[in-house]
Amino acid sequence: MGLFSMLFVGLTPFGSLLAGVAASRFGAPRTLAAGGAAVLAASLAFHVALPRLRKIVLAEHPTMFPPAAS
Repeated sequence: MGLFSMLFVGLTPFGSLLAGVAASRFGAPRTLAAGGAAVLAASLAFHVALPRLRKIVLAEHPTMFPPAAS
């Protein structure tokens, strides 16, 4: 819980500082567009890696994903 709090609450001011610096240098619309592009890129990378990650987890924990009842 402490690590979670540090990562998601404790690092927020640093992210805000970085966003403020970027907005003052490049403008708010470009900064928001760059942030949106970063989120889309991370989402795409996760989407591409998800099948491989599922295979790794299933190999370690075979009962984690039970077959769906039809």
